[in-house]
Amino acid sequence: MSLPVLDDARQRAAEEREEQARRSEGEAERLCRELRYAQQTVAGELAGWRDVHERLGRRAIRELARSTVVAEKMRLEGMLRALRLVREGNAAGVRLGVGASSGWERNLKSFVYVDDGGEGHSDQAGEGSTS
Repeated sequence: MSLPVLDDARQRAAEEREEQARRSEGEAERLCRELRYAQQTVAGELAGWRDVHERLGRRAIRELARSTVVAEKMRLEGMLRALRLVREGNAAGVRLGVGASSGWERNLKSFVYVDDGGEGHSDQAGEGSTS
């Protein structure tokens, strides 16, 4: 008497479970594709970020090295001028006593000075002149 009704109910329940399983599989596949796309996108952006920052870092290091070389060359030039003035003063037989301030000594002070940043600079106007 109730057998056909029970069979129909069982069959509908089985069909619903199969349909739910198919929907779940489709959703899982869609989520897998979305995750793969997101991973590839993030990996590409990270590679680009690393490349840009690597280039920026290398450029910054080159600029630092160049500026350091320029500053050191300026210091060397100032020291060479000072040494040349000292040698010229010694060759002329100049003897310095306490508190002595000869022309070449004033000239030496005009050649090399240090600004607030600690960088050595030279004053080209005083080169070769003796006052």
